[in-house]
Amino acid sequence: MPDLTHRLFGPMMGTNTLPSPPLRGGRMSDLKQLIVAADGAHAVFLAAKHDAQLAGTITTTQKGTLHRNGRPVGDKELANILVYLTGQYGIKPSKWELMAGLVAAAGKKRRRAQRKPPPAEFTKQVEDWLNGQAPSNMNLNITTERIANDIMPEEFETNRRGVEMKTASALRVLGLQSRRVMVEGKRRYRWFPTKTP
Repeated sequence: MPDLTHRLFGPMMGTNTLPSPPLRGGRMSDLKQLIVAADGAHAVFLAAKHDAQLAGTITTTQKGTLHRNGRPVGDKELANILVYLTGQYGIKPSKWELMAGLVAAAGKKRRRAQRKPPPAEFTKQVEDWLNGQAPSNMNLNITTERIANDIMPEEFETNRRGVEMKTASALRVLGLQSRRVMVEGKRRYRWFPTKTP
């Protein structure tokens, strides 16, 4: 008779698990028996993949940072997961086994969508403003704040950050990049051409 892992998940899970105790009804009790029979990181993996409270809530970023419900997993969240697993299934993994099981079970977080370029007419306004400023590596007057305030003063008053981000996007489209430089003794961001003519 095939073991419980094989019956629940097919041959993909391997045959290194312990034989299961006799089944007592539905699939949930089968899953609980399987998790209880597993050991260490494998038990955490199974719980994180299939438990109703954990399944689909654990993700990793591109750099491998664990997140649960979109928030980074710190020691407190790890402790909460460990307490839940111990109470629900009686498993007591080490911190390493807990982390390894969660990482193995985690889904990949979707990449952030690419930035949309600003409207062409706004980019043209920024370009016209730049033509009067002579962008160069020596010109420290090109700031998103100054451009946004000159081009869209009303919107700048109500949505300063949004207008500055839109302006920064237009400056990137026009081939400028920001760098931190010293201005009157303070570190400030200024925009410069990526290529000098």
